[in-house]
Amino acid sequence: MKPSSKFFLSGLLFVCVCIFIGLAIRVFFPKTTLIPSLSNQEVLTLQSFYHNQAEYDQAFAEAVASQSSVAYAAVTSHHFLAKSVIARTLTGIDPTNIKTIILISPDHFDNITDNSLLGVTTNAKWATPYGEMTVNIAQQEALLAGNPLRLQDRSFLNEHGIYTIVPFLKKQFPDASLIPIVLRQSDQYQQYESLGRALHTVFDPTETLVVISSDFSHNKPSDQAVKDDQQSILALAKQDLQTINQIDSDCKVCMATLFGYLQTLPHTFQLVENTDSFKISGQDEHTVTSYVSARFIPLGATPLPPIKPVTLPPPSTQSSPHQEAIRLLFGGDLMFDRTIRQKMNQVGHAFILQELVPLFESHTAVIANLEGPVTNNASKSVGSIPGSPANFIFTFDPMVATTLYDQKLRVVNLGNNHIQNFGQDGVVQTKKYLTDANVHFFGDTGSETNSNERSLILEFSGVKIGFVNYNQFTADGFTHALTDIEAVRPQVDLLIMYTHWGNEYVPTANEVITNQAHRFVDQGVDIVIGSHPHVVQNQEDYKGKRIYYSLGNMVFDQYFRPEVQKGLLVTVEVDPQTLGLSFQEHAIQLKTSGQTVLAPTATP
Repeated sequence: MKPSSKFFLSGLLFVCVCIFIGLAIRVFFPKTTLIPSLSNQEVLTLQSFYHNQAEYDQAFAEAVASQSSVAYAAVTSHHFLAKSVIARTLTGIDPTNIKTIILISPDHFDNITDNSLLGVTTNAKWATPYGEMTVNIAQQEALLAGNPLRLQDRSFLNEHGIYTIVPFLKKQFPDASLIPIVLRQSDQYQQYESLGRALHTVFDPTETLVVISSDFSHNKPSDQAVKDDQQSILALAKQDLQTINQIDSDCKVCMATLFGYLQTLPHTFQLVENTDSFKISGQDEHTVTSYVSARFIPLGATPLPPIKPVTLPPPSTQSSPHQEAIRLLFGGDLMFDRTIRQKMNQVGHAFILQELVPLFESHTAVIANLEGPVTNNASKSVGSIPGSPANFIFTFDPMVATTLYDQKLRVVNLGNNHIQNFGQDGVVQTKKYLTDANVHFFGDTGSETNSNERSLILEFSGVKIGFVNYNQFTADGFTHALTDIEAVRPQVDLLIMYTHWGNEYVPTANEVITNQAHRFVDQGVDIVIGSHPHVVQNQEDYKGKRIYYSLGNMVFDQYFRPEVQKGLLVTVEVDPQTLGLSFQEHAIQLKTSGQTVLAPTATP
């Protein structure tokens, strides 16, 4: 063959190989194009593999945020399945002053092979259904100059931790530029914490939002994911490298970076939602991926007007309330449906609690958990098969509200797992009937929009006593509890946390609940009163504050074993001059007649 022919065939082969490589790139990376930059260098334009605008629009339509506030940072999922959760997390953030978004993702595909690097970034542009999102090149260059990061485009070609989130960011923050970062997985968390602190040298926190793209428990049963997520949430709220391994996340180095960034920024942890793939879509409940979404907001970012204290009339036996101690009586769960409703219809509403009224009258206020809504709806649980779904759907006759007032039980918690048994309409009816009967209420039903709507302040003898609630059964209950503590604590002399939490029918609170109780005390709570387990649980003195993990049942038709027929009432006596506290416990017995009485050994 002639040399010229060989040269021609070699050239033809080279052209064919180039064409083949080009086609392969188009097949494997169909959303990637190359465009010239102003400096005549080629810069990637990337696009999410999810590019249907209607899906994003629907996610934002479903994400109804009660209010938006300034935020320093957020944690959210990168599963498109959780698109409504992502949208809900971001719609709660005020976009007004956000100029730069630092989006941080794990390196899912181990594209970062240089162990001297903590991560990589790209100057690619992103095409979204809402327009193009670009990188702030000047900020990116400053970031690269002083940190173990470098440009590396290949890590972003198929990194769902980045491409899933970008269209959401462009929708919510249309004027912001992007700094995408993929972090190499490592256990050297101190280095990543230092990287987080270093971000302050380039980015102004008042104009920057750090978004951590991370999913949590993987391939676990849904009930186990819930337990593990509780540990993760506590560690996220604490932000301490010593507890970072308690976070069951696909990017612990992302969390370490976040902790470093937040280290010098006074802020509040705000849980948005904790759910999983099974709860969202019905996928296999034995191998779920869980989602913990949160925001980190500046202290005092959304101030509310002070709560107006309510003054209750003194008990009839107290002739000089300004000189006597304030006596508060706490009880557990009150349930007035099923066989309790039938008994009240037979012998009158007063029968159920009439034996306790003398004790109630000797107290300044009586507080308990109203375990269900007060509505004019027909009962579903009366006559239902025990154990069937209807057997656990409660509603109480409107007369119950008047009966509570008449029998001196005039303050109730509504934050529990049955208050929504008849939906939002049931909550609205409950509040109306209680208000009409002059029974005061507080608690997180999942429908309130701020601390003022969830909290209550009572004033006795010039002493202001605040009541807040932690409802484990609302998506963002723990965050609401911490937010409410922060809001109410400065307004009161004594702060009481009434909780609905824990495992049913066990005598001792688990470690997650114990940690939460300690957190509440650390945040400023003076007394913790627990409900929901239906049995009396252990009590504890922590840092000089009393915790009752569960007072058990107060009114309930559970008679299947002795423990659920026993409850506890607790007197908390407050000295109005010194605010000193003393406690007295009263054992109660739930009889099969439906009536609750003091146990024979109890001293009124």
